[in-house]
Amino acid sequence: MSSLDDLISRAKVLLAEGHSPGQIADELSLSMETVTWLLTQAKGTAAPKDVHIDWTAVSSQGPLGPC
Repeated sequence: MSSLDDLISRAKVLLAEGHSPGQIADELSLSMETVTWLLTQAKGTAAPKDVHIDWTAVSSQGPLGPC
């Protein structure tokens, strides 16, 4: 598979052939979450960007208390 559109197409073809999302995940060597995402995307949709989490707000408060 060379592109996101190819993966989306292949996943949708397998679904139309009667395969379950779990079988599609096995066939494409992907996680169930990725298959679910692929099956809900339209062709040509922009690929998601990486998520950034700013952890400074969590660590700036000091320790949570005695353990």
